[in-house]
Amino acid sequence: MPDEQARGPRPGPPFPAGFEPVGNPLGAGSSAVVWLARRTVDGRTTALKVWRGPLADDGQRQRFLREVRHHAELAAVSGHLVAYTWAEPDADPPWIAVEPHGGSLVQELAEHGRPPLPTGLVWAHDLLLGLAAMHSTGTLHRDVSPANVLVDRSRAKLCDFGLTLDVAASTRDNGAGTPRYLAPELQAGDRRPDPRSDVWSAAVTVRDLLGDDLPAGLEQTLTAAASFRPEDRPATAASRCRRAANSAAALGVALPP
Repeated sequence: MPDEQARGPRPGPPFPAGFEPVGNPLGAGSSAVVWLARRTVDGRTTALKVWRGPLADDGQRQRFLREVRHHAELAAVSGHLVAYTWAEPDADPPWIAVEPHGGSLVQELAEHGRPPLPTGLVWAHDLLLGLAAMHSTGTLHRDVSPANVLVDRSRAKLCDFGLTLDVAASTRDNGAGTPRYLAPELQAGDRRPDPRSDVWSAAVTVRDLLGDDLPAGLEQTLTAAASFRPEDRPATAASRCRRAANSAAALGVALPP
């Protein structure tokens, strides 16, 4: 999902043909707005990422198609990633449809506050499992933040693949992402994105979810994952996930299989 929550009015034309918005936007960014939308032909509800205008050039079109490709590929990898449904790059405006799954972690924390620690640990583990699945395919997320974690009352899923990048690929925009959740070496321009920068973003997101008053073992795990020195962090989200599971087990919290 985009990086800022939006609570504006319903959109005027154009809205994708064959859909109607349900309520206010779920989120918004500079290029797109995410709506809960109902498909008029069958009443099916979906989360619809709607671009603010047509794809202006080949570069924008390639970024759109890359996001679609990663959605389609990753949907088969893990149930902790929001599943892709369909996309239309040539529509006016273009859109990508994905499964709806509750609301963003931003909304959840604003409306209900932090969950009990066992629930928070499950959500954190779900986030890390989704990110680990991405890393296992050689894909970086690059924008892990509470706005891009969807939660219902029991489970969480990672979403928004608009900045995803193949780990071996290069980019001119190393500092892309949500500033507060961007790893310090990327903010400084010292390094290119890698799994450790995703791990830093995930650690800061989990800190927002769980808070500061944590048991010692869990606190140490989070502190290491959010180290300002990349080499001190877990090398991948899978390593971070194992440490989080060990911390949960030490607290007597059984994580779902």
